[in-house]
Amino acid sequence: MEEFSVLICDFDSAYVNALSTYLGSRKRRISVSAYTQIDSFLNGQGHYNLALLEKSFLESYESHQPDIKIDRVLYLSENVNDGVTSKEIFYKFQNVSNLNDVIAKARYDGCQENKTILGLEVLGIYSPIGHDLRLPFALTLSHIMSQQKKVMFLDLETFSILPDLIRNEDAKKDLLDIMYLMESEGESFQLQEHIFYFEDIAMLPPLKNPENLYFVKEELWERLYKTIMEMGYSIVLLYDGVFPFVHILYEYMDELILLGKSKDYYQYCFNHCKDYILQLDMAPRIHEVMLNMSAENLNEGAYRLKNLMEGNLRSFVWDEFKGTLAISNS
Repeated sequence: MEEFSVLICDFDSAYVNALSTYLGSRKRRISVSAYTQIDSFLNGQGHYNLALLEKSFLESYESHQPDIKIDRVLYLSENVNDGVTSKEIFYKFQNVSNLNDVIAKARYDGCQENKTILGLEVLGIYSPIGHDLRLPFALTLSHIMSQQKKVMFLDLETFSILPDLIRNEDAKKDLLDIMYLMESEGESFQLQEHIFYFEDIAMLPPLKNPENLYFVKEELWERLYKTIMEMGYSIVLLYDGVFPFVHILYEYMDELILLGKSKDYYQYCFNHCKDYILQLDMAPRIHEVMLNMSAENLNEGAYRLKNLMEGNLRSFVWDEFKGTLAISNS
């Protein structure tokens, strides 16, 4: 997800500093710039996704047209009735956390306006109910997407069964070992050497020891995602718990698929999870999927990924996602 730029303009330097500090401490991938003097503002330059402008700054921006490009302008107002009605208003002394929703909406609208046939960059999949077909579901979606773009699938489940279902020795390696190599080798590290393929889907091996997750630096996870995307891959992430790095996953995701079943019993856990995610800062867009299929009738030896991915499950996934960002109609 690209960095989101915010401009704040107000004569009250204490307010500007407080708001800038709030955004800088609670948000990731947000850059904040500020002006407290009109002259400096008029001589400024740059491109901002969102700007909060006090009345004098707003009037100067509209009349002098400085070398500053702003996608969306909000009037930063101290009073409810002060005569400015032509702009969206953000009241200066409301709960500052309300700015979270404003930024989330602006970022989402920007993604919608700029979406291309390539579709999503990062797609998350999580099943709060522990759906028994979550891995085949994730791989089926990845396979369909791979017919249009390069796709990297990451299975970040605590105890992944991927190595048991795919006959590839590279699937039995450990993702964390690869990440530590990436850290120790620096610029000489080549991720391509550790990638293997299944049904046109690029993959990295899953985790072996989940306890080691707590020792991985946050920066290392970020470097992994950035490296994959710089190689031109869209990413499909399957995970099954709230790990120390999970907030980084949410911040990178363009969309999070919550996988469940439609029976009433499953809705309690599902809804608790959805409510939790929606209240997060910069929560990803949620796509709810109710998959009422099950693996309970599969006998030993019948659990064949290719068969599952080519049968009813494929038809279900195609019908669910056709025409969306994940799967283009083209």
